[in-house]
Amino acid sequence: MEYQDEHIKRLFARLSELERIVDERSKPVVPPPPRTGLCGAKTRKGTPCQCKAIEGKNRCKLHGGKSTGAKTAEGIERIRQGQARRWAKASFQREAHENNS
Repeated sequence: MEYQDEHIKRLFARLSELERIVDERSKPVVPPPPRTGLCGAKTRKGTPCQCKAIEGKNRCKLHGGKSTGAKTAEGIERIRQGQARRWAKASFQREAHENNS
């Protein structure tokens, strides 16, 4: 008789453990609240970006928080010159490659 009582106790313990597991799995998945200081932009996966936002901005450097481009005439000229150097270098390398072929 004592064996049956122990067996029944173990079965009920296992049953309550299984009920707890089922309850946990059936709860709706709620996304965690947004943490302050994070970017939060929607990624390709559909989840919020977890990168740290740029100080004073709401987005990270990957999602538009870094820069909006040059504003002053000097900055625009500096970008224009840099682009001209890059194009000249690429053109020179392309010509050198074509001559070697």
